[in-house]
Order: sequence, then C-alpha cells, then structure tokens
Amino acid sequence: MTDLNEPERYWFLNLNKTDKKYITDHPDPSHMIYYLQRGLKFDHAIRLGYMDSVKEDIEVEKNLNKAKSNIKNNLLL
Repeated sequence: MTDLNEPERYWFLNLNKTDKKYITDHPDPSHMIYYLQRGLKFDHAIRLGYMDSVKEDIEVEKNLNKAKSNIKNNLLL
C-alpha cells in the first residue's frame, strides 16, 4: 500500500501538472527538491531553494575570488 502522505517518497506525485513541468524543465532543481521531500508546499520550496542557490553562488564566488588572490600572491613570491 502506498501512503501519499510520506513526502520524502512521494513528493513528485503530490505536485500538480504545472509544478511537475517546472521541476522537470529546471536545469538544477536540487535545492527546491530538498524542501519538497520534507513536505513543504511548492511555493515555499521554490523560495527557500532559490535562497539556498543564491547563498551557494555567493559562497562559490567568494571562494573563487580568494583562490585568484592566492594564485596572484603566490606568483609574486
């Protein structure tokens, strides 16, 4: 017997057609899927996933800038 109230297993089945299309067409839906699997509604999952994605991008950019600075400093030694 399948229990559709288990969001971590059946989150995709619980979405409407438009939301399913958004997920399948998205290039990297991993952040929002994380929240959908925990039972959040689609709108909340998309907002939190977006915020996580932006935070991740900022962190990556910060680390890339630090790496570039380290390379430049090492070349000057």
